[in-house]
Amino acid sequence: MQTGVVIRKVNTQHPGKIMFHGDQRTISVINGKNFYTHDVLNGIKLCQGKFSSSQAPELGAYWVHGDGLQLAMCIETDGKPVITIYELQPTSTPPLHVLSSFPTPSCFGPFSFSPVSFHASFGTGEGLTFFDVQSSELLYHHTVPQGFYHSQGQFSPNGDFFVCDVSEYELYVWQKTPTGYLHWTTLRSRSQFHQFSWSPTSSSIMCLGGGIQLLQLGKHPNPLPPNKDIHQNHLVAYAANGSHTAITSQHSTTVTVLNCLSGTSQQLIINTSIWDIKIVNNSLFIMGTHGLSRCDFETSGMVHNGHGPRSVDFCVMLPIDHNTQFKALSYDCSQVAFTRGTQLFLYNIRSGKSVYKYIDHEPMSIQFSLDGHQLWYEGDDNNYYFLEIEIDGGLSKVTKGSLEEGHILFNHSSPQGYSARRGSKWVRDSTGKKLLWLPPSWRPTPTCKVKWDHNFLALCHSHYPEPIVIKLQP
Repeated sequence: MQTGVVIRKVNTQHPGKIMFHGDQRTISVINGKNFYTHDVLNGIKLCQGKFSSSQAPELGAYWVHGDGLQLAMCIETDGKPVITIYELQPTSTPPLHVLSSFPTPSCFGPFSFSPVSFHASFGTGEGLTFFDVQSSELLYHHTVPQGFYHSQGQFSPNGDFFVCDVSEYELYVWQKTPTGYLHWTTLRSRSQFHQFSWSPTSSSIMCLGGGIQLLQLGKHPNPLPPNKDIHQNHLVAYAANGSHTAITSQHSTTVTVLNCLSGTSQQLIINTSIWDIKIVNNSLFIMGTHGLSRCDFETSGMVHNGHGPRSVDFCVMLPIDHNTQFKALSYDCSQVAFTRGTQLFLYNIRSGKSVYKYIDHEPMSIQFSLDGHQLWYEGDDNNYYFLEIEIDGGLSKVTKGSLEEGHILFNHSSPQGYSARRGSKWVRDSTGKKLLWLPPSWRPTPTCKVKWDHNFLALCHSHYPEPIVIKLQP
């Protein structure tokens, strides 16, 4: 998973549910009422067989038992559902054994089972039913509203919780109590998913869709599912000492500040439309529609991990005419650049000096170089241009760069020499050595931009509601 190297391709001949055995080198595939077991390392088929059912049984759960597997399956016998516990051990003859069978209430639908509590659930379009398999006792029935979206739910590995998806963005979690099951929390995903799975510790749930997300129980990552059609230009800022990270998107009015040392966060409400953000000396700088503002983390009264967004007082350092089109802030927050038509303005905050220059092509975006000695912009002719910032604060003549050069600079390498080039599968160091393999959906493309700052890498996909932030050890 870390290198992207394919270890082995196994020809299973039949598609189906894939399960790893306890030895971590044997897999079984269930296809209808048939099963096939293979050795992963040499690809040899170890055994195959059938379940004792005229129809394909429904798999409710499977779990490791020694080097083999145990499975809970629902089989219809004489028109009535029966839950049967099997053991699948490829080294025994026959490889499949029936351990126990339990009659169940007349429920048909998505089936799930907990080997810890021996509780089962059936979900239908009308409701969700929990019962004790061994005593046949009904534990809980939840009637769902019309239009309820429900696939097969899952019990947590410790048997304390049950989760099912009620929409393509939302999960319901029930908790097992001495008197039955109670709705415990609702988890909302940040993007659409079509599969989910519990972590082995029962503390989080992995959702798989356009990407992979990990939802923690007891936390609400996003109060509302986002509009997946919105294209976002993510903005990410980092503190040089690694203490804070700030995340927002262009034109947003809120910033999420993460305390990287404590793992807590706070969402700040900004009274302006955001163009750019930076963190310098424990302060958050925001370039907004009306100018440049600053918020000091220590003196602003900001409370990390507070309940809900909160407004914070910002010190306005530089007001700017709201009619300006594109704005940029240097990495040390000492210079501000903005455009108005074919006029490009540069303001030095420390000296208070302001200069401007007429350019031939109206900018579509603008950016400072890492060292603050150049201004880069993309013209309305789809070419890239570079301006040298002179020692006295003036602007030299414009130099036209190639399309490839512009792509490299606008997706620049980090000061430490790390790089992630467009179309590349790898993050590399200054010598070209491969450091980190990137999954296909993370790789730099026209819709997934790379943003470096210090030894932090942000992969900003325009279709994802948040950037993917990676910290590389220096």
